[in-house]
Amino acid sequence: DKMLSEAYATHAKAESVLGNYAEAIVLIEKALTIDAKTGYRSGARLNLKALIYMGLNRATEAGATLTEALKLNKSSDDGVETANTLRLMGEVMTAAGEYKQAVEYYGAALHLDRAAADFVKLTDDMERMAVVQSRLGNASEAVFLLERLFRMYEDMGMKSEAGWALDAAIAESRAGGMVEKTMRLEGMKMTRTTGN
Repeated sequence: DKMLSEAYATHAKAESVLGNYAEAIVLIEKALTIDAKTGYRSGARLNLKALIYMGLNRATEAGATLTEALKLNKSSDDGVETANTLRLMGEVMTAAGEYKQAVEYYGAALHLDRAAADFVKLTDDMERMAVVQSRLGNASEAVFLLERLFRMYEDMGMKSEAGWALDAAIAESRAGGMVEKTMRLEGMKMTRTTGN
């Protein structure tokens, strides 16, 4: 039963990645039904189910599933899946226009990802927080996050990503009327481009 459940969950994930959410929800439900019979509970599978619901534009079900996943992940002390759940909750709140709540969820995910030293998820959290801060009209917070992203990418030698983050910081700074900050960031870009 456990192997069959795992196969259904893996197939559901693959269908989800392909955008076949109607098929994916059937498969993840089969996996979770088997899990319920065997007493196995997986926060990762609940996160996947919520992600599939999001793909189906069923935000209410996604939110309820994430609430259940968060309780399960916290009770099993699974920091990685707790961060994944919080990030997905941030996505649900962002889609609903609940930006303050989204910032809280992304911030909590960022805290866990920083503790786990997960660079990829950490930068994802920061990028999502910057977008939401911008939507809240908090240009200085958005620029701060984007500038930190730029420095992180630079330190890792990820030049393309660093360039994107710096350009985004400049655009946000300019849109926020932050004249001195914009000039400083543009100077950084010029220095970076010329190599001086």
